[in-house]
Amino acid sequence: KSSEDFAEAQARLRQSAIDTGLSLNAQTANYTQIERSTRSMGLSVQQLSFLTESFGKAAVVSGADAESFKSAITQLNQGFASGVVRGQEFNSVAEQAPAIMEALANGMRGSNKEFDELEKKGILGVAALRKMAAEGKLVNSVTLPALMEGLKKTNEQFEKMPLTVERAFGMLSNK
Repeated sequence: KSSEDFAEAQARLRQSAIDTGLSLNAQTANYTQIERSTRSMGLSVQQLSFLTESFGKAAVVSGADAESFKSAITQLNQGFASGVVRGQEFNSVAEQAPAIMEALANGMRGSNKEFDELEKKGILGVAALRKMAAEGKLVNSVTLPALMEGLKKTNEQFEKMPLTVERAFGMLSNK
């Protein structure tokens, strides 16, 4: 990536940390991990920044502790790097970062015919995703666009949450 992309990414991450109170170091590490695992897809700095910030917000919405969430994001990124999320990666994210799986389900709903068919059969949300993961159908070309869409709702949930002392302190520390 160019030095302009690097500078833009730094500025976006810093502003995100100030706005959300999430750790700048953690956000930077997440950005780097997401960028590496999705490099072959050619995501823009804006898309990578959106995913990074949204994953951080999903951690807050999930009520996940930092270590569990970091582990879940690592598993998700391993799935991205291999081109498909399945098995251990899926289970780890579903257990440790349920807001991300809910976001994925929300993004799939109405945009993925197979997912919609499963829901019509009564296999709902994360259960439908689990079935698709077992069949190797949660490929990057399906999951990333759905996540980008579904995380918008997660971000709205985050914005409605009360500001905690920890996040307020983080906002001040990041300035």
